[in-house]
Amino acid sequence: MSKLEEWTNTIQCGDCLKLMRELPDGCIDLVVTDPPYGKEFMYVWENLSEQSNRLLKKTGWLLTYSGSLYLPEVLTSLSKYMIYRAIIIVLHAQRNFCWRNKMIDGWKPVLLYGFDNLEDTPMQQNVLWPSSQDKRFHKWG
Repeated sequence: MSKLEEWTNTIQCGDCLKLMRELPDGCIDLVVTDPPYGKEFMYVWENLSEQSNRLLKKTGWLLTYSGSLYLPEVLTSLSKYMIYRAIIIVLHAQRNFCWRNKMIDGWKPVLLYGFDNLEDTPMQQNVLWPSSQDKRFHKWG
């Protein structure tokens, strides 16, 4: 049984880039990921863009959380292989401190990338108000 058959209609949790390399071209509808935000992980974003471009169907989407500190660099890296579509803002009641920029973030960006397939895409709200701030199941909560 191939990885594609084994993983059909399942959610895979693991190192996104390692898992992506195990799949054939054009087989994914949606990539959702939350890579680390530090400067030492900047290489991840271009690799994520390249693998998503390879794996996503032409109607597929990449949604990825990002921190705000290196957001311009992240956008540049992701745009190397994918087409930028939008930033979805997820508001947080719990504030995140960004000491380097002397800012207190009350939101997180979720970056939306895709292809030229917007004809049948309905309008969407780009600001989300979470119904819960529960971090019991989050590694960094």
